[in-house]
Amino acid sequence: MTGHWDCYAHIGAHRNVAARDLLAAMDGSGIAHATLVPFLNAPGFDDLLAAARNCPARFRAVCRVDAAAMRAGQVEADALLERGFSGARVALPAPEPRSDALEPLLRALDVQEKVLLVHAPDGIGPHAEQLCAWAERYPRLRVFVPHLGWPRTSEGAPTPGWPEALRALANCPRVFMGLSALYYYSRQAFPFADTVECVQAALEVFGPAYCVLAGDYPLTLERCTYAQVWESLAAAVGDPVALAQMWDETPLHLWGEEVA
Repeated sequence: MTGHWDCYAHIGAHRNVAARDLLAAMDGSGIAHATLVPFLNAPGFDDLLAAARNCPARFRAVCRVDAAAMRAGQVEADALLERGFSGARVALPAPEPRSDALEPLLRALDVQEKVLLVHAPDGIGPHAEQLCAWAERYPRLRVFVPHLGWPRTSEGAPTPGWPEALRALANCPRVFMGLSALYYYSRQAFPFADTVECVQAALEVFGPAYCVLAGDYPLTLERCTYAQVWESLAAAVGDPVALAQMWDETPLHLWGEEVA
């Protein structure tokens, strides 16, 4: 698979966002591929898998797994992933000294060489140690931390331990950082210039070989167009060589695709 990749996009009937709408936005912005991520409040995610099966050259899909459901034995992780998902989105539970609720999922992701996509809107800082331990324990697991690891709250306040977490995670094997959601962290209008320091901080510690780009469609449309997402990211990155690597090459390593 070759071409620009949007590593984090949403569709869902409950939000009236169809795959064809995303494809039209992608085509208008020169985006060849996208990874479909379930909304947290979506009733299901079969529509994402259907879109990936209908357009295998354009889409990959991840499922969503709830830690409480795993703890209650309500999710068969192996069977879920074997349906064709490229990974699983998980809202990280509060770190605990001995928390094994996600171990069946982590084992399944490791065996099937798929992606753990984490959600930690209060900041990745408190979770870095646990994520590093998982990355060390499961040698085929790839971890994807989107949205710059949540450096700020929606009100613009810094989240605790963000710089330290980035350095720790960048030293772990197979941990990838998503450069995205500038609109969410910015107190300014497009091109969200007050987020450049966050992008540069993440890029400095991870490097373009472990950073990918994402549009967060359709949520980003609250603040800018889909095309402007990529304009703002390009301006924040600054280096066209690094930008091309994060757009075209690094996503192939993250999602386990062959590098053409």
